Amino acid sequence: MNINWNKSIAVIGPVVCIIAASGCRPERNLSESVEAVRSKVSTRSGERVDSPVVATIGDREIRFDEVVANLDSLPVFVRMRYKSPERRLEFLEAFVEFQVLALAAAAEGLGSDPKVVDVLKRDLASRYLIENFDLKQRTTDISEDVIREFYDSHPWLFSHPAQNHVFRILCSDRAQAAKVAYRVRSLVESATGDPLDVFREHVARSSVDPAAFRTSGDIGIYPSAGGSSASVPVQVAAAAEALDTLHQVSDPVEAPDGWSVLFLARQIPPVSKDIDQARAEIAGMILDARRLEARRALADSLIRPLKESGSLVVNHELLSDLAAADIAARKSPGPEKSR
Repeated sequence: MNINWNKSIAVIGPVVCIIAASGCRPERNLSESVEAVRSKVSTRSGERVDSPVVATIGDREIRFDEVVANLDSLPVFVRMRYKSPERRLEFLEAFVEFQVLALAAAAEGLGSDPKVVDVLKRDLASRYLIENFDLKQRTTDISEDVIREFYDSHPWLFSHPAQNHVFRILCSDRAQAAKVAYRVRSLVESATGDPLDVFREHVARSSVDPAAFRTSGDIGIYPSAGGSSASVPVQVAAAAEALDTLHQVSDPVEAPDGWSVLFLARQIPPVSKDIDQARAEIAGMILDARRLEARRALADSLIRPLKESGSLVVNHELLSDLAAADIAARKSPGPEKSR
């Protein structure tokens, strides 16, 4: 199949730039990302504004608004570096450099590399959903009554005491729990990376909790929000609530389901907001929920006919067997079990 590489690079280049910049970009929620996309669209009377050509690569034209759109996609603290005309030229040269590198990679056939194709597919899917679903819903469509109803029905989101987000390793006996607690505590205290990753590794290796593989040992927030009952025995819930130092590893806690070793992953400060203080936050949460619901409905409408026609087949039995084998492999004797 013949491919027009000039047109391909028009897609690949900006994607490469955006991906390169995303490593230092703070996470943004869905509504913020959508507004950023909307702000990039430059129109006059419903039509795209003509923009001057600032560079050419063969017959590939790079227009000023394309450069500005890519610059605007960067974090604020990066954009601040490119305010002067001289620094804008520097950015343009870097942008052209990415284009040329992408063209060279495409010429060597890397455009068909599965990893590259997957990145482009993810970008296409994201753009499709944003343009066709997310941009059609706005916070201005959310009435005051809906915001008030959400606030009244979720009081714990806007008024709660200090809380602990806790993970655990469940052991079958005290001796094993003591060994796990000693080993994990020493590794957490000397960790150079995220201590939670260290604890999760030992959840997979040591926990006998059937849900551990799915949850990575996450047992939730304590005290529980909204008056809901804890998913663990009361002894474990009380011990989880009593943890007071970030990344603390508890001594073994006895309960009817076994012996638990707890880990304080996050401390959540107390919150008290009235509806005026929470209004913008609530609107964003409702908007994100509506957009997610629309995305799921779309996925279901596309997947259902494929399943009904037999074009899409998921082998649930094989997946379950492989998952069980993986859990067994993760629970093979580790350092603390072989001592």
